[in-house]
Amino acid sequence: MTVHFSRAVRVVRHVFFLIFLFLIPVGLLSCGQGPQVPSSTGHYLLVSNSSGIYSFSIQSNNTLSPISSSAQQSASGINGMVYVKTPGGVSTPTLYTIQGGASIDAFPVNGGVVGAKSTLSLPSTGCTLSNLDAITATPGGHYILAAYGSTSSYSVVAIALSGQYKATSCSSPQTISSSSSTL
Repeated sequence: MTVHFSRAVRVVRHVFFLIFLFLIPVGLLSCGQGPQVPSSTGHYLLVSNSSGIYSFSIQSNNTLSPISSSAQQSASGINGMVYVKTPGGVSTPTLYTIQGGASIDAFPVNGGVVGAKSTLSLPSTGCTLSNLDAITATPGGHYILAAYGSTSSYSVVAIALSGQYKATSCSSPQTISSSSSTL
């Protein structure tokens, strides 16, 4: 009777294991409710290449339609871009770009049309940028994060925005070396 009992226990254990394996993907899908595809109506894709910045409208069937057949703004060597919907609390969406130098350029964006370039005005003290490599923004659009450095060490600085063309302050650069095991 113990042989049959241990076999029954193994069968029950395997059944529970299979049910568990089945429930994991079902549970994960129900948590996220499957893939989320945002509504694309009224959204734009901004890209750059060696000729400049191009704007595409994202159609309701998720295809791209160019806003213009030529570059909206001529810009060469852009190695980083970030779109900020409300920079520094202002309701004028802005595209910020870096071109490997020590400045950040700002382009107003209205309905997918990229406006004229202005250079972001940085505070006169405490904000030294050089060899910019990457740029991003905080979700609320109040800060731009810029990274710069060399292959062995990078610095990241937070730049507080006051409107779309002016920065009020910069954080002290946080240095990350390639030999660091934690950030």
